[in-house]
Amino acid sequence: MTPLELFKGQYGSTQGVALAAASGRVNLIGEHTDYNGGSVLPMSLAQQVAVALKPNQSQLNRISSAQFDERVTRPLEDAARGDASD
Repeated sequence: MTPLELFKGQYGSTQGVALAAASGRVNLIGEHTDYNGGSVLPMSLAQQVAVALKPNQSQLNRISSAQFDERVTRPLEDAARGDASD
């Protein structure tokens, strides 16, 4: 299921939705040396994170995941809790 399909299923309309994605990355060598002028050998991974976002008029974040069977609603000012919604 794509992020847009998940969003539509959870929240209805997709009007005004923004999509973003980033592929995974791993450093084969050189972890934490690039900012000290050292050599690195990074590579891209097939795994990625993709999101569908839409502003709302409340002070709440409503979060759903294709990987976790849960929906979370949190106030914007909430501190990190150490779960998937962080």
